[in-house]
Amino acid sequence: MNFSSKIVSAALLPFAMQAGWADNGHAVGHDAFVSRGEAHTHGAETGNVRTGDNTIELYGKLYMALSYSDAGIGAPETMALSSHGSILGVRGHQPLNESVRLFWQIESEVDLDNMGEGGHDAGGNSSAFGGSDSFVGVSGNAGTLLFGKHNTPLAMLVHFNDPFAHIAGDALTMLGHAGHHYESSFDPDHGTLFYVRAPNSIVYMSPEVGGFTVNAALIAIDESARDGARIPSTSLSLNFKAGDFNIAYAFERHNGLDVKTSHDPLVDPEALNRTQVQVLSAMVHFPSTMVNFTIEQLESTDDLDGNHERLAFHVSAQQMFGPHSLRAAYAHANDFGDHVSGASDGGQMSSLGWFQALASTTQAYVVVIATRNKSRGDFGTFLVHDINRGADPTTLAVGMIHTF
Repeated sequence: MNFSSKIVSAALLPFAMQAGWADNGHAVGHDAFVSRGEAHTHGAETGNVRTGDNTIELYGKLYMALSYSDAGIGAPETMALSSHGSILGVRGHQPLNESVRLFWQIESEVDLDNMGEGGHDAGGNSSAFGGSDSFVGVSGNAGTLLFGKHNTPLAMLVHFNDPFAHIAGDALTMLGHAGHHYESSFDPDHGTLFYVRAPNSIVYMSPEVGGFTVNAALIAIDESARDGARIPSTSLSLNFKAGDFNIAYAFERHNGLDVKTSHDPLVDPEALNRTQVQVLSAMVHFPSTMVNFTIEQLESTDDLDGNHERLAFHVSAQQMFGPHSLRAAYAHANDFGDHVSGASDGGQMSSLGWFQALASTTQAYVVVIATRNKSRGDFGTFLVHDINRGADPTTLAVGMIHTF
């Protein structure tokens, strides 16, 4: 189905994704995650180690939240401590000549609420050394080129514009989901087919020319399926900024790298022929108000089930009161095609939060999220993700975000 025919008008937000060491002032990796309402500069001078022309920086972003959730029908109420999104990294750069710099980054996820072993399902730690954005690259007047594990252009666009990124109410609770029995082999535990960190990536980020930037990635270039090697998957974003208005289009396609799971009584898991998503997003940034709208069309194709689609959208607003902000968002996902196990599996989510600046690098917040699912929908609230189909989960979370 033609994506453009579904959209009469759309607007969206800025995409700041380029190398922190680049001459063009772009930011990659962790820096691309900060929302417009909470941008900080990483690494105070006392935290940097300088040796000649080399610079090494230790940085991080720490999330901690105490939440109370009602998962809806057939599930108990829960109180939990969580640290989703927390990262600790080290990065550096050095000039290769007058116009080109080499830069590198090793970034790890840290699970502050439970530093045991195992993983979330085992009640333990999901930390992994280098498991977040980790890469090496070069940057100069022609743009930035990096090699390694990195969020795709599509993922960074949506993360950067989401006022609830990495906390309860995250837009990815609703976006990027094909159905109950599909998952990405890039990041099987992520819960979405898209908006993930992709290993084995080559990413190019262009300099800004007349308000335009282009970002492109080849993904998982050494991956292969049981029936042979696959064409590299691709991710692309086209971004334009004019004054207070920003608009972007993003496209990502996976060639046989997504799989069916056995969550439903289906055939044995096998690779999908193709899954792809298109996103159009726009934002208007007034002096103290930011409004963003993002619309997504997701498609999947395989030999057994044919072609199926899901249309979803996310709208958010941030009202600044000095360094503090009031944030609200609403997301809606249609049913995923007409697959028998996906019928009536849509849903909607509403989020409202107050963010209080405690310092230039620290915020406290309180958010409330309510999700309403159709009869076979199982969308959660981000902190609550194991939902019985048709349940209507809610979450109240109080937390803190600290950047250094």
